[in-house]
Amino acid sequence: MIKVGQLLKFLNEINPQTTPIRLALFNYLKSFHQLDEVLTPEIFDQFFKLCLNDPHWLRNKTQLGQEIRVLLKNFNDFFQGRFNIDSIRFPETCQVIEIENFNDVFDAATSYAAELVSEGEQYRIINDQNKRVIILILRQDRSLEVRPLDRKFTLRKGKLEPLRNDLVLFYTPELELSPHHTHRFEVAPHMVTQFEVQGDRLFGLISRGYVFQKYQVFQGEKLHEISRLFWPLKRLEQFFILRSSDPFYTDITQKLEKIKLHWPMNDPQWMQVLPVLLNQADMALEHIYIGDNQLDSLIKDVKKITLIETSEKCLKISPKQNSQRPSGLTN
Repeated sequence: MIKVGQLLKFLNEINPQTTPIRLALFNYLKSFHQLDEVLTPEIFDQFFKLCLNDPHWLRNKTQLGQEIRVLLKNFNDFFQGRFNIDSIRFPETCQVIEIENFNDVFDAATSYAAELVSEGEQYRIINDQNKRVIILILRQDRSLEVRPLDRKFTLRKGKLEPLRNDLVLFYTPELELSPHHTHRFEVAPHMVTQFEVQGDRLFGLISRGYVFQKYQVFQGEKLHEISRLFWPLKRLEQFFILRSSDPFYTDITQKLEKIKLHWPMNDPQWMQVLPVLLNQADMALEHIYIGDNQLDSLIKDVKKITLIETSEKCLKISPKQNSQRPSGLTN
């Protein structure tokens, strides 16, 4: 069986920097697949779908397909026809449909989700402010699959299916990121992360752009240390994790409540932490817990208290200090 590493070696020998298409394939394989992984048509199916999500490759899908086809033919000749390319669906034969009416997006996602579940499993479709839908699938073992979908769909065997059906996060029954799966998630437009979890540490990368350059690599960082992943992930989790059981939400609100009830103005440690905490709380309200009344109220109360305390401290200047003139001045 042909392995991914063999194709990467072939690409390296013919210089992947020669064309953007070669470079895109080289970066994709190197970033999202293992060297000893068997090279399959499904890998190219995922690659082409990732490409077609980008406006550049969507406009140039015929050129993309033709160059990859020639490249694979030469690769196949080198390996005496051991890799079958006949079952690969090249991008020029793929129709991308961007659904305008969001109700139609919701209906298409519902039909797609119904095909993903087995007897005894459940799914739910969530409308995220008419920008995307989120499919939640509760498996028989009570684990959870989370699939964010945008408006882009494609036709396969006469049926609509999401263009990016490879984007999925896996959660344990305790709603922790699964250590037994590889997670793939779009953290921003044309910026995709793939990672694995070991304990409370993450290993993976974020790629960006139409040639899938490495933007950030993480090798054992904790989630909160990867801000580019942390904020969009927490934004997604708000739809299925109760805020009362969300450690991040609980930590912020409890700290703000403590400041509100027991303002520690004389505690230097708190004075150093406060700006960071308020910035974090503002970010959480803007990007994650949008419209959360409790968090909004706490932020306003703490800012009001700190403003009053700071103003009073500035006004506490002795008359002697007020009457002093700079040295060298006379009446």
